[in-house]
Amino acid sequence: MRKQCFALISLIVLSLTVISCGGATEATPDTAVTDAANAAAVTTEAETAESAEEEAPAEASGEIVFLNNGTLEFDPATAYNLERFKEAHPEITVTVVEENDVLARLSTMVTGGGEAFDVAEPADVDVPQFIQIGALMPMDDLFPPDEMARYPEGTLGAITGPDGHIYGKPHFVLPQVFLYNTELLAAEGFDSPPKTWDEIIEYGQKLTNENQWGYMYGLAPNRDTYYIFASYLYHAGGQLFNDDFTAAFNSEEGREALQFIVDLRNKYEIVPPGVNTYDGDDVMNPFIL
Repeated sequence: MRKQCFALISLIVLSLTVISCGGATEATPDTAVTDAANAAAVTTEAETAESAEEEAPAEASGEIVFLNNGTLEFDPATAYNLERFKEAHPEITVTVVEENDVLARLSTMVTGGGEAFDVAEPADVDVPQFIQIGALMPMDDLFPPDEMARYPEGTLGAITGPDGHIYGKPHFVLPQVFLYNTELLAAEGFDSPPKTWDEIIEYGQKLTNENQWGYMYGLAPNRDTYYIFASYLYHAGGQLFNDDFTAAFNSEEGREALQFIVDLRNKYEIVPPGVNTYDGDDVMNPFIL
């Protein structure tokens, strides 16, 4: 039986974008929706003395719905800051919406006509659908062309509408990376990682044996799976969407990319049989332990 040891790994990563809701109704004191749970009030001594003569402000109260692009279980810093906020503002109820439910909650907000958000931080792949339904505010005036020109062109496609307006700003981008075990490659006579699809097959077949698999990726059915497909799609010369946001991946290049992913398992047998259920942890843990 093969150990879960991998020589080559294609690792998915995430691009996040900050957007602002254009169709949002003004948040009431009882319900404020935000993507940050930290609040601080800082005043100088002079301001404090001056304000003491005025009527003290009312205690903050109500509810904050925190749309968390992550999971508190694996994000101790955010969990810690949430607890600090709750201690500082005991009259405010904080409701946390975890990552897997954020998109559905955002969709309800922009289409339901009820609660609204001011600023959100979705993955880039989720932004076009909000642009299409007119839910976002154009942000060209906030981010002038010379500032946006600093960002790689590939990060701007998802936030640029068919009308040419900018509807968000890249917050951070983590490109897909290719990891490899230098010792395992050296043992088979390779002094550098594979650079082409043919070399992935060549390396993978030579590295696959009764003790290990030669290649690995994760295709667990979740909203991040498309990153794997997109990587191969762009390498094949294709793209996910046309300029008007209609599908472009159902092309010859898309079929070529998908067939290659399937063939890595079914034809060349260099990835495990359960690869379609593997997520990030399943892929990375055996590689680094």
